[in-house]
Amino acid sequence: MFTIDCDKFMNKYRIDSARAKWHDYDDGFYFVTICTKNREYFFGTIENNEMILSETGKYVRQRMERIHEHYLYAEIPLWTVMPNHVHLIVSIDVGRLPHKKRDIPVLENISLTGDVSGTGDVSGNVSPTNK
Repeated sequence: MFTIDCDKFMNKYRIDSARAKWHDYDDGFYFVTICTKNREYFFGTIENNEMILSETGKYVRQRMERIHEHYLYAEIPLWTVMPNHVHLIVSIDVGRLPHKKRDIPVLENISLTGDVSGTGDVSGNVSPTNK
């Protein structure tokens, strides 16, 4: 019988990291693809060869354009929003950090509010639920 000796999520799924152990992921350019669950069309539709963004898609576009407001060391110079996924190039420059990397606070227990189905209004509110 073949077994894999590693951690499992909920005793079911193998969750080995896809990150290269030899790389620190500080400075550089990274290609990222983010897909929706079950490949559902949350971000919009394509009509007459044109991408028509849903409210959720518009929110994603806005976040891409304004990433540097939240992460001084990050830029997204190239990106595209598709009906069920997003492609982006993320540029990381830790030299633009105003403090040491290890001093960045981590928000825990984040809750999102708003309709993310693409069919209603998206408030875009993100709030920590520090309990």
